[in-house]
Amino acid sequence: MKTVQSILRQPIFFSQKLWLRSYSTKYQEAPSSWKAMLNLKHIYEHSGEIHQNCVNRNMRAVAETLPTIKSLYEEHTAVRNQLTPYVSEKNKITGLIKSSKDGEHRSFLVSEAKNIKVKIDSIEKLSSDIQKKLYHYCLSLPNSTLPSVPLGSEDNAVCVASIGEQKNLNEKNFYIKDHLELAGDAIDLLSASETSGHAFCYIKGEVAELEMSLINYAIDFAKSRGWSLVIPPSIVRSDVALACGFQPRDEQGEQIYQLENQYESNSPKQCLVGTAEISLASLGFRQTFHDLKEKRVVGVSRSYRREAGARGRDTKGLYRLHEFTKVELFSWTHPSQSSRVFDDIIKLQIDFIHSLGLSARVLNMPTQELGAPAAQKYDIEAWMPSRAKFGEISSTSNCLDYQARRLLTRYKNSKDSGFVHTLNGTAAAIPRLVIALLESHQQPDGSVVLPQCLIPYLKKEKLFVPNEKEVSE
Repeated sequence: MKTVQSILRQPIFFSQKLWLRSYSTKYQEAPSSWKAMLNLKHIYEHSGEIHQNCVNRNMRAVAETLPTIKSLYEEHTAVRNQLTPYVSEKNKITGLIKSSKDGEHRSFLVSEAKNIKVKIDSIEKLSSDIQKKLYHYCLSLPNSTLPSVPLGSEDNAVCVASIGEQKNLNEKNFYIKDHLELAGDAIDLLSASETSGHAFCYIKGEVAELEMSLINYAIDFAKSRGWSLVIPPSIVRSDVALACGFQPRDEQGEQIYQLENQYESNSPKQCLVGTAEISLASLGFRQTFHDLKEKRVVGVSRSYRREAGARGRDTKGLYRLHEFTKVELFSWTHPSQSSRVFDDIIKLQIDFIHSLGLSARVLNMPTQELGAPAAQKYDIEAWMPSRAKFGEISSTSNCLDYQARRLLTRYKNSKDSGFVHTLNGTAAAIPRLVIALLESHQQPDGSVVLPQCLIPYLKKEKLFVPNEKEVSE
């Protein structure tokens, strides 16, 4: 089945405003010079399939807009059909005016043409108003879903690969510490809670060194596979974030930190990125790639998540933070190459995690776990001993041309042209990698043995080595 995005061809120009959405489907206008391209006829004719896709993704509020979309489409078509006789009559009168030599008759024709223009302007105004509403709802629709994606909730995720061997630290007969116990005051949540609030953290000492080493190692690892380094901004315009498929609100509440403008302005507000994917995707804004096979970049930035989850064991310590560092992979590809690039990203992530000596699993995530832009998503979860279960440390998504159509990112070569496919993947979500590394490689004396790949970066083989006084005590 063709995707909704793969057949969008009709250009619709909004000179001042682009209608964008939130999951609540309430109107949200973002000043912009966007040019959206949507095939309204396809959406109308395939509304049943699109409705089911929304239901499968647990986007019921959006699914409920399909009847409205159909109604608006029919209304818009009827209004546009009203224009046909008036435009035909106006063209006819315009021709008569040009050929008329009788001044009085010419004046009559000019008056008639003005009257018809008033009617045409009125109909076009009505058509424009309907069109804005119609495009608002159509832009709310998620990407189509690839056939290989399982239906349902997270419980239906399918394990497609395993990485490493799961370590059973209990067999070694020593007390298993969590990452907070191992790091001590090197992970300082208390001070950060007093200065910044819940789910912020000061990272100090050897843990800070570990974080910087993981960042550099992840970048070097990606570069060795042909990815080019980019340091992107952490602030983007809110309409750009929306075009990438990231919502300032979802049905659970605020997700993105939005910045208030100091002065009144018609320009869109700015926001802090929740992932470098947003600012990396924006690197292709209004761009046309020539002779594209694929273009790959790896970016590192701070990431900001307003909703860090409820307090409890599953959010303890570094697992969910409002601010953290993330190394992100992003690729623009020719549509024929996106499946292969998806596999390449997964292979890179598996090799990277294996090199760190971690036990992990690769999951094909179900429909309800897909964000609006993703047609397919794999998550990788690492074993975290203190949690006694796996925790997500990376993901990879194939967004087909969903983001490209909204960011106007095209390709053109001697054989064909169109919108690129975009893919993104996590190279290293630093805090969760720190959890998995510290807990998986801990020793009975409280030290942590580093994997061989990190020793050149930290210039040591262990962290938290007890000094002689501590050992004697």
